[in-house]
Formats: sequence, structure tokens, C-alpha cells
Amino acid sequence: MVDINLIGDDKTGEEERVEDFTQSSSMDTQELAFEERTETFDTTKTTGFARRRSYSSLMSTLIIVAVLLLLGGAIYYLMFSGDEPATEAELQALVQDSQDFAEEPSGGQPEQVEPQADLGGQEQNGSQEGLAEQPVQPTSEVPPETKPTQTRPVEAPQPKAQPPVTREITLTSGDFLTNTRAAVDAVTTIVNSVPSGLSTTLLSYAGEQVRLELVANAVSDVREFADQLNQTSGGNLAIVSQDEVATDGTVLQKVLLFGQMPGNGRGGDRAQVQFMTLAQAKDWLTGSAQRFGLEVRQLTSQPGIVQRGSERIPILLRAYGPRAAVVDFLQDLAQQKLNFDIAKVLLVSPDMVSFRDDNLMLVMNMFLLQQ
Repeated sequence: MVDINLIGDDKTGEEERVEDFTQSSSMDTQELAFEERTETFDTTKTTGFARRRSYSSLMSTLIIVAVLLLLGGAIYYLMFSGDEPATEAELQALVQDSQDFAEEPSGGQPEQVEPQADLGGQEQNGSQEGLAEQPVQPTSEVPPETKPTQTRPVEAPQPKAQPPVTREITLTSGDFLTNTRAAVDAVTTIVNSVPSGLSTTLLSYAGEQVRLELVANAVSDVREFADQLNQTSGGNLAIVSQDEVATDGTVLQKVLLFGQMPGNGRGGDRAQVQFMTLAQAKDWLTGSAQRFGLEVRQLTSQPGIVQRGSERIPILLRAYGPRAAVVDFLQDLAQQKLNFDIAKVLLVSPDMVSFRDDNLMLVMNMFLLQQ
């Protein structure tokens, strides 16, 4: 009994091994068939990829050729067209548009072109360098609107003949001497007449008109002085304004007088006038002012003008010094019988705080008459 079962078991085991081998063979056959199908699929895919790569290379080459043609046409148009030369910004925009056209071809997705893209970029850069190095030739055509016209040389205007300057002294040539003496007499009379209780801050004389500013303890003191001056000199000075001014803890009165004072211009001999040139007149004014103790701060002249038959040269003098020196200088100027015609005299005090400074600034406008 035992032997029979063992033999049956052996047969059963052999049958199972045969079935297992058969199944293994079947699986190997299926795997082999799958591998064969796989190899067939890979071959087909490789062939399609090679065809598509060849097509991409052809498209890239065509795109590069098109870009070069566009650049060549643009260069030809810019160089030989009759329009204005393109600016650098327009060339950069044209190159950028060409690059965008090469990167995005119409009708499909953007493709990657490996060697051809670099070559195209180099060619584009070479085209840009060629454009930058090649100068743009200006057009020699003349616009139809503008026609060349013949211009005649402008003739220089002929200078007009100036009237001859009369250097003869007429019968009224002595008026300048009278004006000078009258101005000096009026100014020196006022300065010498101001009492010690009053301070002169401003004195202006021009054509017999006088402006006199005084500082006093009371307005009545100024009014009394004006009345006495009018009686002795024949003037008509009167108070026109008054104001209070504080100094050193006290309150003073600043009073302005205005009126006319003719001055005494008589006593000059018109036949004995000493005429000086401009250089001689400047030397005399500087020397005389320094001799009396004045400091000359400005002495200038302007081109002369012809008036009343004589040439009159304007002169401006600014000098600074003591009150007595100013009076002596003016009196010496009037006594010398020089060819000066005083138009205006101005005396200003530099001390506007304590009103005790005796120095004055002399500003004088005059004319130098030439015969």
C-alpha cells in the first residue's frame, strides 16, 4: 500500500513539474513576443524623430535666409531711399523685430534651433556692426521748394558827416562861471550859517533849489534858523516835514527845509577864464582836494556833448573830509575862474546815530567846457 501511494505521488509531482515548465515556456514566449513588439516600436519612433529633426533644420535654415533678406532689403532702403537717414533707435527696433520673427515662426510652436540659431545671431550682429561702421551718405538733392538765390553783398552805410564843433566862446560863455560861483556861494553860506546846536545831515543844491535836513532838540530852533537865513541871503526856505529820532537815550527832532536860494554869482571876469583839458582838470581837482585835507574817492568822466556852441564833458567827483575842508575846497574852485560849470552839489553826513561827526561826504556833478 505504501509503495503504490509513493509511486502515485511521484507521478503527480512529475506532472506538476511538466505543467510548471509548460507555463514557464509560455511566459518566455510571451515576453519574447513583447520584446519583439517593443523593438519594432522603438525603431519606428527613431525614424520619425529623425525625419522631424531634418524638417526642423530645413525650417531654421529657411527662417535665417528670410531674416537675412529682410535685413538686406532694410539696409538697401535706408541707404538709397530719398527719405531722411534712419536713427540708431530705428535700426535697433528693426533688428529686434527680425529677432522676434526668427524666434516665433508663424503657424506653429516655437522651436529650438541649436547650431543654426547661434549662426543667425552672429550674422545679425555682423549686420549691425556693418550698419554702425558704414556712414550714412547725405542726399545731394535740392528740395523743389527751395531755390538757390543770389545774394548781393551788403554795402556798409556811409558815415554821416558830423557838424563841426564850435569851439569859439560866445557872449554867453560866461554863464558857466556865474553858475559855479552861485552854487558855491549858496552852499558855503548855508554850511557856515548853521549854529552849533544844529547838526547838518543833508544839503542838496541844484539850480537854486535847496533841500536842507537838520537835527535839533526842538523844531522851533530850526524854524528860527530858517527865518534868519532867508533874511540875510534872500532865500525862502520853509519846513516841509519833521520827525522824531532817538539817540543816546534822548529824543531829537529831524526837520527838512525846502526852498530857493539864488546865491551870489557876480564878481567874475569872463575874459579871464582859464581853460583846461580833461586830464588837466582831473589833476587840478585831485591836487586841490588833497591840499585842503579831503580824500578823493571817485573822479570819473563821460563822453562830451555839444551844447550852446561848446563841448561839455560831464564829471563826477566824490570826496570825504572835515566840514571846514569842504568849504575851503569849494571856495577855491570858485575863485580860480576855471572852465567848470557846477550843476549839483550834495553834502551828506555819515553819522546817522550820534549826529556829532564833523566830516561830510561831498558829491559834485559838473561840466568841463572845451573851447
